[in-house]
Amino acid sequence: SSAGLSDRIDDPRKHLKFIAESVGVLEEAAKQLNISLDSLDKPSIQLIDNSTMMVFEISGVTPEEAQRRAFAINQAFNKRLEQLRKQEIAQQQKTIPVYIKSAENDLENAQQRLAQKTAKIGLPLNQLLETIEGLRRKKIELRRKKIELLAELVPTQSDHSHSTNPQVMNPFHHQPQASLFQDDPTLEMDDIKPQLQGSEDKARDLEFQISQLEVKLSKMSQDALTLEILERDLRIAQTVYSSVLSQWELVKSDSSIMYYPQLQLVAGPTLPTRSQMPDSLVNLGRKL
Repeated sequence: SSAGLSDRIDDPRKHLKFIAESVGVLEEAAKQLNISLDSLDKPSIQLIDNSTMMVFEISGVTPEEAQRRAFAINQAFNKRLEQLRKQEIAQQQKTIPVYIKSAENDLENAQQRLAQKTAKIGLPLNQLLETIEGLRRKKIELRRKKIELLAELVPTQSDHSHSTNPQVMNPFHHQPQASLFQDDPTLEMDDIKPQLQGSEDKARDLEFQISQLEVKLSKMSQDALTLEILERDLRIAQTVYSSVLSQWELVKSDSSIMYYPQLQLVAGPTLPTRSQMPDSLVNLGRKL
């Protein structure tokens, strides 16, 4: 379970204590001593606070017997740890590649779903907004040019009508005025009609493009949520894939040491002093 794994990582000694007191270790020690399991007492194990030390106390009928039992339990304990390390490595070498393949497939699927949705949507939302704004600016520019053309037309026609009005015409200046208009021909409606029509056509085309893009923009606002979900799924898949690869690197570097660390015997089995003779205890100190 995850809780058990957490305990092993937080303080491996708790797990090691459980292993040292297990029936399997005691059976192996009893076998080495050529005695029955019932006659071999479970060792008393203390975890020294604020250290990596473990102290084993093994009892026996005599000091020498307690010492022999301590050696046997020590050997059986180390043998069991080595077995567990090999099992851990074999298990991870068997299962982690399966996890890697699964995580890799999930990552590829997440990438493909996001790519397909992005391709279906087309332009990114920000780019679409910029395109619409650009078309609107072009439409405004066309209106400005149309107004300028009409503005040129009005005063020219006004001047022309003024100069040809019989009521205000000066007979002495009639000929020079006519000459002036011949040098600078008047701008008639027929002259600018093609330009006005072209501007109107362009404006209608721009309006159509804008309306189409605005419909697309409305749909994209709905698709944006879908994209956000797909991007989140992709990030999760990337994280899982990276985590599984890290676990694989640990396995290749013998991650079993993390769960079943190598032990160092800092004090071998010692014979009890005379004052301890009734208890016949042997101390065995171990360090991670």
